[in-house]
Amino acid sequence: MGGKSIRSLRGNNTRPPPTASPSPLSGSHHIHLTPIWRVGDPHKGLLQTLLPWVRQLQPAVIALERDPDTLLAWQVALIRRLFAPRAKLVFHSWQNVARPLSRPVRFVLNQTLRAADSIICANAAGEGILRQWGYHGSTPLQPWMGVDTTTFYPRPQEAADLRREMGLETVVVAGYVGRLAPEKGLDDLLHALSHTPTNLHLLFIGQGEQETHLRQLTHQLGLSQRVRFVGNVPHTHLPNYMSLLDMLVLPSRSTTVWQEQFGRVLIEAMACGAPLVGSSSGAIPEVIGSAGLIFPEGDTAVLAQTLTQLVNFPPLRQELAAHGRHRIDTTYSQPIVSQRISALYQQLATTP
Repeated sequence: MGGKSIRSLRGNNTRPPPTASPSPLSGSHHIHLTPIWRVGDPHKGLLQTLLPWVRQLQPAVIALERDPDTLLAWQVALIRRLFAPRAKLVFHSWQNVARPLSRPVRFVLNQTLRAADSIICANAAGEGILRQWGYHGSTPLQPWMGVDTTTFYPRPQEAADLRREMGLETVVVAGYVGRLAPEKGLDDLLHALSHTPTNLHLLFIGQGEQETHLRQLTHQLGLSQRVRFVGNVPHTHLPNYMSLLDMLVLPSRSTTVWQEQFGRVLIEAMACGAPLVGSSSGAIPEVIGSAGLIFPEGDTAVLAQTLTQLVNFPPLRQELAAHGRHRIDTTYSQPIVSQRISALYQQLATTP
């Protein structure tokens, strides 16, 4: 491929290395850049020291793993236009809700949409949003988030040890992993649990603003013996917990400005061999595919029926878990995701 491609521009709090570090992707580099202004804000942050790298590498493709309605996307588009006008410009979009846009955001978005040669969508709704925004370029569907299968894989011995430690050897265990927040539908999960067989227990793994409310609701529903709040778990230990789950549940509820855009916990649980139960919010059904069961978001009766079905039919849990492992191997492992994104970049680089 003519020239080199910058696959991703990632900010951290250190100065960039003297030379760009080679990426596992052929002909590409990873470059670590220093953030300035609004550090940590994905929509308003900017990066310094970007220009020297563009001048040095003269990339064939500049791919920014940020949404096009961000200041960083505008910054990259401007630098590409001035100093690497022959490079193809690619953004990644997670947007799946057509939110109202302020005038400054609309200005930035208009500039970046005109500049982009392609915008890779992480979910099926993303293309429709981009069309509403007036974008007419290519919009391939390819989440850039994959799962590290050297960390997330079934761990039966560790799971058995955890079950004994937690006194869960003789029960069926459902789990939720993530923020304890209202939009995650966790109160729906508790109400549904109260209408399932008593041998189904629930683990909340994570912390958040709704924890006090959920603890109170657990007590009010008489579920204190069946629900456990585990708290935050180190990332290296999370596969042990996911491996002990007989099902992972993601009961998210959409709001006027938010739907699930992907759900990384879904592919991590798949990789650990857990069957999935998910709501119909956003991208959850397309990520789960054949690896789990879907219920209408907010419908606690159907959720209770779905959980009960999985409690009563272990062969179904085994079948869904097998489908999940297959989806990891064919769709969501990091090598597969990297190969597909690399192919998109290579195609752009060789297109006149």
